[in-house]
Amino acid sequence: MKLGDLLMAKPVLDELMRQRLNGRMAYQMAKNTRLIDNELLAVEAGRRAIFERLSVDGHTIPDDKLAEANGEFEELIQQEVDLDLYTLTPEDLAVFTLTPAQVDLIMFLVDEAGE
Repeated sequence: MKLGDLLMAKPVLDELMRQRLNGRMAYQMAKNTRLIDNELLAVEAGRRAIFERLSVDGHTIPDDKLAEANGEFEELIQQEVDLDLYTLTPEDLAVFTLTPAQVDLIMFLVDEAGE
């Protein structure tokens, strides 16, 4: 999966973390979220490094550097990561109330072969 996938899934995972679950599912979601959060810390560090390098006053990236900053950030979030995540079955998803858009963002956690 790509770092960008993790970044996009973060709000959905945060919402799931606030729901009451059985012990097994709560453990799996907590473990997954911790691993993902660690990867996202690296994304944030990379974003800050890009900003610090290209900003002129520590607050603003000049217009002529925006495309470069966006390109570097895009490169960063396109990096593939291999995390040992617990997968969910479609049946596991039944305990959540999710929109199709939310499910789409966490599809990397779903093992459809486990149906």
